[in-house]
Amino acid sequence: MRLMRAWLLVVLGACAPPSRTGLEPPAAKESADPVARNGACETCHQEVALEWRASLHRAAHDDADYQRAFSLEPLPFCTRCHAPEANAARPEPARASLGVGCVTCHEGPHGASATRSCASCHEFDFPDGSGKMQLTATEHRASPQAATPCAGCHMPRTGKHRDHRFAASRDAAFVRSAATIRASRTEDGIVLRFEPARVGHAFPTGDIFRRIRIVVEAGGERREVILSRKSKLGEEHDDRLFRDGQPRDVAVALPPGPARWRVSYERVGHPTSFDEASGDVLAAIEVLSGEL
Repeated sequence: MRLMRAWLLVVLGACAPPSRTGLEPPAAKESADPVARNGACETCHQEVALEWRASLHRAAHDDADYQRAFSLEPLPFCTRCHAPEANAARPEPARASLGVGCVTCHEGPHGASATRSCASCHEFDFPDGSGKMQLTATEHRASPQAATPCAGCHMPRTGKHRDHRFAASRDAAFVRSAATIRASRTEDGIVLRFEPARVGHAFPTGDIFRRIRIVVEAGGERREVILSRKSKLGEEHDDRLFRDGQPRDVAVALPPGPARWRVSYERVGHPTSFDEASGDVLAAIEVLSGEL
């Protein structure tokens, strides 16, 4: 029995409001082939196309981390968001390699609303309908940034258009901007104060393979705290930061003496158990560190 439910590695992103200028190239309207339509978009919007081609939206299906995990659970459920222009059951290579393309966000039902377009792949149920697999839209509504649309942070304006690189969990500077962290020493150990900064959802949000690791050391002793969300049939664990948009203190017991601390944002591979510390670390970003 699989210990974990199906997953998604969709990077947290945002879709720009759909174009309704009536200036789309004829090929984009006449061709039913999404690859051809997308190519027509790129022909006239070359600067935006270069940004999109460097994004994880474009690589949603081809990303190596996703492909490794998808090989363990090759479900059509995953393909619907990672290759929405392809047949979910039998994804055609060319269409699948579009990932989340221009035509995905700017045409059809996805283009009807920028907010709904983002939420369609960043908040959804588990395949069995037993609960939410991702909660990003709900978290956003509970955050101090609720009035700021997804694009406000993930697609900042660059000249005349919004950036289509969709800055998110692979961008170290962007991750570090999510929170401010202050450390203080107590008689019993250390307290880390986390306050939301440039973040409009839980930290981390998105799929269940992202977590915050806190490491503290003093007097020859080492302590670790992992903040994450894990879900298994009949069980749920979620102690991520800012789920309710509020600051949070995390206390860690330590012996007296000088202390060192480090906070890291981690992406992990397909987990092997419900243990929140399990899973191979695919990549880590040091959010902040210090000494007391």
